[in-house]
Amino acid sequence: MKQGFALILCFLLVATSLVMMAGCGDDGGSDTDDDDNNTTNAELVLGDGSDHEVPVVMQDVSGERVIYRNEGGVFSSNGAQSVTISNDPVSYGIGESYLDANLFVYKSDSKALSRFRWNTNSADTHTADQPLAPGYCLSPDGAYLVYATQDNYWYRQSLVSFQGRDNTSHIDFAVLDPDTDEQLRIKSFACDASVALAFFVDENNRLYSITYGDPTPKVSRHLKNYSEPIYGRQLQIANGWVVWLGGDDANDIWGYSYQTGGDEPVKLAETDPAGAGIGQIEDMRAMGDVITWSDDKNGSYDIWWINLANFQDENHYYQLTTSSGNERYPYYFNQYIYWQDDRNGQWDIYRAQLTNSGKVAE
Repeated sequence: MKQGFALILCFLLVATSLVMMAGCGDDGGSDTDDDDNNTTNAELVLGDGSDHEVPVVMQDVSGERVIYRNEGGVFSSNGAQSVTISNDPVSYGIGESYLDANLFVYKSDSKALSRFRWNTNSADTHTADQPLAPGYCLSPDGAYLVYATQDNYWYRQSLVSFQGRDNTSHIDFAVLDPDTDEQLRIKSFACDASVALAFFVDENNRLYSITYGDPTPKVSRHLKNYSEPIYGRQLQIANGWVVWLGGDDANDIWGYSYQTGGDEPVKLAETDPAGAGIGQIEDMRAMGDVITWSDDKNGSYDIWWINLANFQDENHYYQLTTSSGNERYPYYFNQYIYWQDDRNGQWDIYRAQLTNSGKVAE
């Protein structure tokens, strides 16, 4: 009898231990697991002893091509061959370049847009009348460059005669509030070329859109009943969403789905939940469903990301890098995030593949 009781007691102890072991692998609040499979390799893409900054990535017949800038100018490389786009140092930043298989357009100074044609390796420049607002794109037919200046005007500039300013190649449009006819001053600007719709935030922190596929553009105001200011820092388009940095410290990521509408924006990522005022975001970029950025709240700049296709709430986003160096200016392309990295003493370009489990790149 005693022996049977001892066997039963032993069985219960073993079963309890197994249950406890099964429950200790998940903390219930983490986006990543702490096992040996929670890392992925960071792959060096460009590193030759010189700086490679603000990567932009495209696909052409030679494969993936990375465009970057440094103190010597603007360049592109597919790893085997490098092309000089410009020998003039420029400082284009987030939302200040446009890229497709035919051309690369970038902000070359406060009023100028420069264009580089891949098929002819030739370049020219268009100079606007006023300083440019961040953000521009192409019309759906690819014939026009769409941009805004920091005065009250939106522009559509023919790409056929990029340098021309005659009426056949260029139109401008004074942007007015549709309800009050108030002339609006554009602070930040982004557009969705697939539906010929541009969004902008005015100097009073209100969100508007403007159609540019029609002969007569139409201006609409969004989120009219939302009383909080929409700061619109680093305005971006992400697959049916317009996203920006906002909040009290203008450092949380907010979004508005213009496909589904709504009366209020959605907080997509709360990057400083303690409200400590740390980790300022300066390089958020949205490509497709993926929004990626870097901040230094952990002491050095790390890369973070979120996928709107499986968005849960503002507390669920992923950290991609954790090294002691600085990782900046992330760019998402074809399941990879590219970034500039100073682990080798200069800015090199690295990349890592995204996974649904949020693996950390090393």
